[in-house]
Amino acid sequence: MDIKERIKQRFDKKTINFQRLLEMVEQAFVEQATSVPSKKLLEGDGAKARQRSIRLPTIIATETSVGQKPGSEEREQFEMWMGQMARDAQTPGDKITAIAEFLDPKVVEKNIEEASIPQALSYLMFLNSFVYMLKEFNASVAGFMWEPFLATIFGGKSIQVPTSEGDIADIRIEFGGKMSPISLKILNEVGDVKGSFTDLVGHFANGGEEMRYVVVVKKQSGKGAISEVTFYEFNITADNFFEWIGNVAYVEELKLVNQKFSLEQVGKKSWLKMGSADKWGEEGNYVWVRHAVGGRPTKAGAMMGARPKWLRLALIEKAGIRINTDAAEQINLQGVPADGTLQLDTKLSADLAAFEAGGAAGSQTPGATLASTYEPLPGQDTKDTKDLWGSAEELQNWSAMAAQSTNKAAFFQEVLKSAPGAKGKQFHINAKHYSRKSAELGKIRITVPSVKNVFDAAAIRIGEDMTLMFNSMAELSDNVGRFFLSDCGGQESSAACTEKDIEKRGAAGKMAIQNSKDLEKAVVKSVKSLKNT
Repeated sequence: MDIKERIKQRFDKKTINFQRLLEMVEQAFVEQATSVPSKKLLEGDGAKARQRSIRLPTIIATETSVGQKPGSEEREQFEMWMGQMARDAQTPGDKITAIAEFLDPKVVEKNIEEASIPQALSYLMFLNSFVYMLKEFNASVAGFMWEPFLATIFGGKSIQVPTSEGDIADIRIEFGGKMSPISLKILNEVGDVKGSFTDLVGHFANGGEEMRYVVVVKKQSGKGAISEVTFYEFNITADNFFEWIGNVAYVEELKLVNQKFSLEQVGKKSWLKMGSADKWGEEGNYVWVRHAVGGRPTKAGAMMGARPKWLRLALIEKAGIRINTDAAEQINLQGVPADGTLQLDTKLSADLAAFEAGGAAGSQTPGATLASTYEPLPGQDTKDTKDLWGSAEELQNWSAMAAQSTNKAAFFQEVLKSAPGAKGKQFHINAKHYSRKSAELGKIRITVPSVKNVFDAAAIRIGEDMTLMFNSMAELSDNVGRFFLSDCGGQESSAACTEKDIEKRGAAGKMAIQNSKDLEKAVVKSVKSLKNT
């Protein structure tokens, strides 16, 4: 009697239970297993996934079973796994920020060490599922999966909005005593947030007060692998609509910061260095100062030609110190004595371009990003300005009408009737715009080493017994599949088993037996230890 018949017989008698099923599977495996597993077989196709310290079950938030059905068994299971994260968060932004802060590589080990076991498992399952979404699917599929995933994380009545409703919102989150609409986007670093102008205007024309956007921006390494994601959030309302949709051109202008220094600080300040002569003056030792030159604004919001550059500021000679007057004028150098006699310890100051490194503007550290302002250019339009409003002048007219309107819904109804964009056009919010004008909620590092580090730390926190339990469940599932899904030698198979097939199936069978034993022991020990705590 094969395993199928044994299981069928037990089900018919209605006496099947988990323990008996394991016994039947083990008996069938013993009858058919004939060899010792090889390392290659044990690794299998999913070797990379099993390199993690803990293998969690794969749970996928789907539209019908989870995203739109609060209270369903699948939804309750998902919420149980995710429900321990950032429980005090009041808004979507707070929740995402708290998750990103917990998983920050600099503190994640300490956070996991101090977390309860349920909390550690929740964050682990979030990371497991989130990385799976981003790395195993293209942007379109990942974006669709992100919708029920985020809705379920917030729990309660939060739902994914069915596409059949024609709503521009992807999900509606329950917080602040109401269901708030949110549009979700997963983008590459230079990707635009875009959507139907008609649908967004229609949202406000029908009385909508806001449309919140949560944007996940993927950062990729040189090989194309996703290394990090950054979360942004911005809220489009009836009052700030024209700041976001079809707006005029914006410009970046360099920020300057006044730095106080002396030439003897070369080597102590990252923006001062010694260098050889080059085109200015005689040969000798020069002091170079890091500056930013060549910047000029463009309509696209880029800083054309602006870059960090080292300027030759002073030449140190035996006879004294000579100042490069051109460079001194360019950086507004102050503090040079009236007689021109300059010493290494003379206190100087200069207006240098501010740099941003870790949020500290003016730090001037090598490789830092130029700090700049981001302001609108009145009267200069973009392609979106023309497509959606007709021109910069028409945009100004519509904006003035909105400011004077006491009935926002009626105003947006008029936009639907008369604005050029209402004829099937899309709006675009470029990366520069939303990254500069929205709130950055946080970053999550998802490189292989960083994710592995989180799982390693969680394995220590959860303990050996529970780790063995989860891994045994995963391996049991793998090996049962390898055993029963072998397409040879079965009653309905015309293929004969080769020696290699028999060896693989037998190896899987023996490993499944061991997995089931490990699982049973681990479950007993884990449950017993939890009861005693």
